Amino acid sequence: MFFEVKRRICTKELFNSGKYIKAEIVDITINYLLGVPANFPLGHPYIVECRYHDAKGEEHTFYSRNLYFDPKPFLKQKMVKVYIQDEDFKPYYVDIDEVLEKPEYY
Repeated sequence: MFFEVKRRICTKELFNSGKYIKAEIVDITINYLLGVPANFPLGHPYIVECRYHDAKGEEHTFYSRNLYFDPKPFLKQKMVKVYIQDEDFKPYYVDIDEVLEKPEYY
């Protein structure tokens, strides 16, 4: 519980700072690192992997939060905002909701 609250506070601070970079979505995979019960109906969640090349030419990889649906059919674009605090790119938050098309029933 403590870590969840801390994560939410950090995410809010990153949004409020308004500092972000645009990273390219390169892959959508299933997060097998998260253990789920065998009877869990949604199974393992998906994560979106994106990459950014900084001014020095270094490549940085970022991962979205867990998504309990396949986001591939809902992606509106290949670039996503990644909110960062400092130039070392940690902590970060991938704003995947901004590039996902909302279903009509949403």
